[in-house]
Amino acid sequence: MRLSLFIFSFTVIFLATWTAAAHSAEPRTAREAGGSGTLKSQLECFASSSKAVPEVCGPVQINWKMWTLVGEPIDDYVLGWKPTSLKLADSNGKNLNSYQIVALPAPLGKAANNMELYVEAVAFVQAQPMGGRHNTVAVAFNTGVAAKPGTTSMSVPGGHNWDKFLFSSPSSKSGSLGLQSWCTEQGRTPLSAADAKTVMRQGIQLYLLQICPKSTVDVSPLERAIDKWCASAPKPAPPFCPKPEPVIKIEPKGSSDAIDEAFTKLEGRNTKNSPTAHKVKDGGAGNAMDAAFEAANAERAARVKATQRRKEATDFCNAAKATQDSCAAQTCGAKPSDEICTDSRRDKPPPCKGPNACLYFETYTCYARGPNPELAKWNSCLSEKSRACAATGKPISSIETCVAEQLK
Repeated sequence: MRLSLFIFSFTVIFLATWTAAAHSAEPRTAREAGGSGTLKSQLECFASSSKAVPEVCGPVQINWKMWTLVGEPIDDYVLGWKPTSLKLADSNGKNLNSYQIVALPAPLGKAANNMELYVEAVAFVQAQPMGGRHNTVAVAFNTGVAAKPGTTSMSVPGGHNWDKFLFSSPSSKSGSLGLQSWCTEQGRTPLSAADAKTVMRQGIQLYLLQICPKSTVDVSPLERAIDKWCASAPKPAPPFCPKPEPVIKIEPKGSSDAIDEAFTKLEGRNTKNSPTAHKVKDGGAGNAMDAAFEAANAERAARVKATQRRKEATDFCNAAKATQDSCAAQTCGAKPSDEICTDSRRDKPPPCKGPNACLYFETYTCYARGPNPELAKWNSCLSEKSRACAATGKPISSIETCVAEQLK
């Protein structure tokens, strides 16, 4: 009897222990489902809504994590980026020139670090084929609140329905957009809940980042900085600064103006003499008065004509110089900076601010500067191409010289 009770008690304890162990293994598997990692792209270009700064380029890094909570899929994506180059429209808005941000004037380079980037993207999952049903699996996401360079985006982990979490090959509505066809809801096919759970249980590793067209960069801080810097009238003015309107100088009237003298003499004669003093003997004074008025009218007409000729010459020279510079710039490219850094050293990386937020792009500090050897090459190219591009057959070195030659 005692032996039977011992065997029964042992059996109950064994089964209870085995059942508890089996149940404790399930949540551990659930917690380990998914994955985490980093997606990097060395160069991505992002469009803005600005006509003055339509495009900004640079490397991006996205830290990602996927897991399950209470049986539902959760994901989180944190963005870091660093702008390295951009395109600026010239003053007439017809041409775009590329600039390295490190070569921009200091106020503009500082403003570029206040631009904000928002990213929508697709990443592909290194998943095992499931019986030939889904050879390609992807996840679509955004990185939350836009991020400034050197900071990380503010992203709140989001939950999903299993049947809208992962996606398989593009649908028949995707057209021929290539990888970008994954960026639209119409262009991708959701995995079923069962297949999405299978992929998660296998463990997820993302690769091949595809930036989507809805990604955008806010360049308004740089636009304001450009307007302010160009208003200071830098010399020489770069192509993206508006060209100042030509100032037409009108010479003031001198004390020897013939018509003013004639009126002065006439008023003085009427004031000092009797009412009959203005009568002219033998017509001599009347003839002199007529001659004075004719001379004054001729002088005024000549002055108006000279002013109009100068305005026409100035307008012509400005237009010809702009055409010449635009033609030469298309061949020689944007003007290099006057100086370059000759001694740069890598900065010490900052400490990580928290889990899943350790994003770092290498930065350098310049300790010495020197003349840019590319500037001499650019000036030589510009001089050579300016002659070929000159509308008048002779390159225009300055507006003042051109106007003087036109007025000869």
